[in-house]
Amino acid sequence: MENCNKSMLQTIIKQMVIVDKYVNLRIGNDFTDSSSYLPAHDVVKHMRISNGAMFTNEYTLDKPIRLSFITGTRLLVLLSQFENDDTIDLDVSYDSETEEDEYYALKVVLVGKDLSITEICADKRFDTINIQPLSDEIINKLLNKDDSVMCFDISKDDMRAIKNLGNIDKDGKRFKYVVENRVLSIREPNSNDENDDESEIYNKTLCNDIDSEDKVYLCNKNVFSVINNVTDYNVCICEGDMSKVIYTHDEDDICLNVIASI
Repeated sequence: MENCNKSMLQTIIKQMVIVDKYVNLRIGNDFTDSSSYLPAHDVVKHMRISNGAMFTNEYTLDKPIRLSFITGTRLLVLLSQFENDDTIDLDVSYDSETEEDEYYALKVVLVGKDLSITEICADKRFDTINIQPLSDEIINKLLNKDDSVMCFDISKDDMRAIKNLGNIDKDGKRFKYVVENRVLSIREPNSNDENDDESEIYNKTLCNDIDSEDKVYLCNKNVFSVINNVTDYNVCICEGDMSKVIYTHDEDDICLNVIASI
């Protein structure tokens, strides 16, 4: 794959390691994406970008190619060595005999004008155990907002405060989205005693109409362990066949979604 925009590839990896150090990319004919489930956090991360923004040359693949790296920050260090290159070539080796619907990369050689670096890709078994790649069908269901109850924006400043939930009460697995009189608040119990007061971390008057009565959503607190606290997010709470909270961030033509269960 020739003429890959080095800066765009670095930006993609930086966005992904904010969520999790593991980097898993699937390169197709039109898009490069990444979709994986993190069991430890009960969180899905999903990224998608048009290949036109990352590759100068067009190419045709008979199957998508998946490249997985255990430590994304190491990949960033390798890319930083190509100081004089705006674009690099990706020489990918993979098992062409596979009968699956995509190729798994064995290694990738980063090729610049005066330098080439070989990086071994993660084994497919590591991929399956640790991040559980998701099918397009599941991702489409996760991103579907037809069952949306409310949508609102959280600024990067508010996100910093909310992310403190991840550092409070390590034994607790959940926090609360509380809707009362069209005001949304995010709360953290001060202890496991239900009679104790709760700390309100964030509150916002909702502009959109809420059809349901006042309600409490118990959400996975671990989600804030994998959310960037210096980025604005649009948040959508859905309920129905697949209840979820979707955090969406768009920057530099990169769509990054973090989906948490409720």
